[in-house]
Amino acid sequence: MAANHTSVFLNILTMDYSTCPVTVYLASADNNEKAPKIEQMLMTTKLTDGFRDIIENILKKYQKEMGGNHTLFSEYFIESVLEDNEIEYFELATRKTIADQIEPLKLFTDIETFSEEKDFINGIRFYVIVAQPDDSEPVYFYHYYTPKRILKRTGLHAILGIRGEYDRIEEKYISFEESIDCISHDGFMFVINKNSFQAMFHFLEEVRATAQETLDAINYGLPIQNFEELVQAVNGNQNMLRKLQKIAAKPYIKDLKMSDIRKIIDQNHLPVEIRVVEGQERIFFNPKAKAREKYALLRVFNDDYLESLMTGIDYEVTGKREL
Repeated sequence: MAANHTSVFLNILTMDYSTCPVTVYLASADNNEKAPKIEQMLMTTKLTDGFRDIIENILKKYQKEMGGNHTLFSEYFIESVLEDNEIEYFELATRKTIADQIEPLKLFTDIETFSEEKDFINGIRFYVIVAQPDDSEPVYFYHYYTPKRILKRTGLHAILGIRGEYDRIEEKYISFEESIDCISHDGFMFVINKNSFQAMFHFLEEVRATAQETLDAINYGLPIQNFEELVQAVNGNQNMLRKLQKIAAKPYIKDLKMSDIRKIIDQNHLPVEIRVVEGQERIFFNPKAKAREKYALLRVFNDDYLESLMTGIDYEVTGKREL
């Protein structure tokens, strides 16, 4: 029987991490590289135990919430906003761009030791704490990272020593957070911090690559005046890119008519115009409009204006899931 997301996450929570091997890897890539280069940090026993503590402390929270049935699991959606007790998940097999980026972690024998090479440091995107319990697949704990976390020897940095006395740091050091952004295990990815997850895996770069195609498809059926300015605005705004990715998955987009758009605009009194240009109706995109007015057009395409069945009141929704 194939594992489901709940059983996989429960397996993560119930493993014994107290004595299993724990390794930390840094992942680095420039903007043109799809898969990062992975290097392993050599660590003392004391530092290894520190990372083990991070794992155990993070999982204690979810052990408690799962015990009280307070953890909510939802399928991953690019645009949704996570609640504090909510975890999104997806199967890695369904998102090849993510799976390809973490594939090098499986090739332990081919991973080099972190040597503080300048280009590698400048491209660091995330680090991974890998725990290898007995008789189980490894568990990967990811955290978004930037080169700014590696401090150089230049400048005056202080550290708290014994008896409340500060001392000057003479050596370079690396700063790590005591938190986790996502976890993968047994074919599933669990997303805890959505913004950091998307940043570390360059998720929006994938969206940006298909933005033109999606907008072209919309423009074919629903002509847009100032279309090139719309493309430029979308590519320069992360929220608009996320919204466009959501729109791309909508099956109804190809069937929308200008009359549908006009009905939504009129019923909700939206700041979106339809103009007649050379005898043809076109949706007018104003590149000089305020950000909210620009965003309203994408909200129309995403069907973000809904009427309550209970009150009859119209709402603009910021996130929704199909029932």
